[in-house]
Amino acid sequence: MLELVKKYRKEKKELGILLELVWRKWKFNEQAINAVRKFLKRNNKVVVVPFSGSRNSRALVRVIFETLQRERIVEREIKIVHVKQQELMLSDTIENLFEALKGHFQKYNVSFHILDEMTDDFFLKVIGQGIPAPKPAFWWCGQNNKISPFIEFIKKYDEVEILSCVNSGKRNELHPAKNSYMFKPFSSYSDQDMWEVFLHSTPWGDDIGDVFTLYENYYETNSPLDYEEEPAEVRGGCGTLGFDSPLACWHCTYSREEKVLQKYYLRNPWIRPLVNFKKILKETMLEQKIDELNMQRSYQNKKGREIDDRKNYNRLESETLTYIYREKLFYELLETEKKVNYLRQQQKLPSISIISKITKKKIVELINNPIFLMERVEEKPEGVQLELF
Repeated sequence: MLELVKKYRKEKKELGILLELVWRKWKFNEQAINAVRKFLKRNNKVVVVPFSGSRNSRALVRVIFETLQRERIVEREIKIVHVKQQELMLSDTIENLFEALKGHFQKYNVSFHILDEMTDDFFLKVIGQGIPAPKPAFWWCGQNNKISPFIEFIKKYDEVEILSCVNSGKRNELHPAKNSYMFKPFSSYSDQDMWEVFLHSTPWGDDIGDVFTLYENYYETNSPLDYEEEPAEVRGGCGTLGFDSPLACWHCTYSREEKVLQKYYLRNPWIRPLVNFKKILKETMLEQKIDELNMQRSYQNKKGREIDDRKNYNRLESETLTYIYREKLFYELLETEKKVNYLRQQQKLPSISIISKITKKKIVELINNPIFLMERVEEKPEGVQLELF
């Protein structure tokens, strides 16, 4: 009899846990739908939804779809916008996802946009122009490659409201972009709450398992549900202005570790050449810094002369990459692209481009013509100061 009582209590406890999980999943989903419904009904301004392919952004798109199904709010124009990035793990699947979404959203006033015209390409600046790679004290890539294209898209409209998937900060706040306002339906949700919202099936067959597996690679556990926040590698510049970027670009030098890529290539061997190139890039920046410190005293005052970038004593600014290092990095990048596509071919995956043909052409032009007209060079204790015109 005692054994039956223990068995009953155990089953009751397990059932209670299951019912609580189901209730939590329903509760957070309904709260999100009600928040989005109130947001869509309050005016007729254009709604822009930043989409990164992350857990949060996918959950928000599903919530928007269920809200429109219930309310049929057709007067609001909704634009779901993805800024194409170089993280290679989510971006290459988003085009197919958008095609699937279009069929389900066609009854509503919803359009999908992929912004991939990056005028300030990362490799063009680092290898072509010699600008130092990003670091915590000098973070420039997110502004150029992620935020600026999104801001330019917003400027096309007089007034917009941004529906953000970020689960932090205030629910209602002004956006830095002109004439824009940001609303965050998930602002009060914890990381565990977001998983409750995300783990719903979708009519377009979103592969929840792949995204779940991708997030597992960030953690030292078998399940990301055990943790309440993202690792430090993910936080920072990339998650600003309403973006929820789950992955840094594969060449990101902002973070000190390659934890994500290293774990990911255990299942995807084609990632390994990218990890190796990232290490080469960091080592090159360190070598450049050491060379600069060793040759500080070799500079001389010169006026009105053309200085060839290939000469050892020329520095346009602190930590700027010289011709030799830029040429080395360019060669390594081209070899990396070949190795990646060879390994992808072995896995029967389509070829990808990690650097565009236009960028390659511009880099070749810049490397082959490394001549700068210098107005003045002054040697100072804190380093070399140059003024160009």
